[in-house]
Amino acid sequence: MNEQELSEPLRFSSEFSKAKENELQKLPFHLNLIDQLHINENAHSRILMHLLSYKNENGKYVFLTSLIDLISVH
Repeated sequence: MNEQELSEPLRFSSEFSKAKENELQKLPFHLNLIDQLHINENAHSRILMHLLSYKNENGKYVFLTSLIDLISVH
């Protein structure tokens, strides 16, 4: 590969990295509470089970339905 062939992917990589960093800066905060608690996989599973089994006042599984919708789109 010559220098010209290498410069385009490097330029793209640099631009992508800057764009990603700009988008991350727009997020309200960068904190994962589950990671901060240093809990194990079983605790993650219990938390996920409680979230996915949550029903609103109409008996709808809010988080589970949202997850299924998200997966269905992708």
